[in-house]
Amino acid sequence: MMTVQASKNETKIDEIDLDAPIFDSQAFRLNDEQVAIITNARRLGQNVFADRAAVYDRDATFPTSAWANAKPASVTAVVPLNPSRSLT
Repeated sequence: MMTVQASKNETKIDEIDLDAPIFDSQAFRLNDEQVAIITNARRLGQNVFADRAAVYDRDATFPTSAWANAKPASVTAVVPLNPSRSLT
């Protein structure tokens, strides 16, 4: 379940999966390749990026090392080929 019913009488905050995917792959009719890309990206974020994200946020720096981690995870299609180039 992706949503939790709000209630004025009862709070079940401990039952909410705060790291659940932001959408249901079946509801969005994603194919197996798309699901695999999302799964790899989530795993990379949880296992690699999450530990060092606070440092980048605190120092207001760009995580250029992310490019090296993204390629083996097969999620490079979602990042620019030249990280020094502006995305706009």
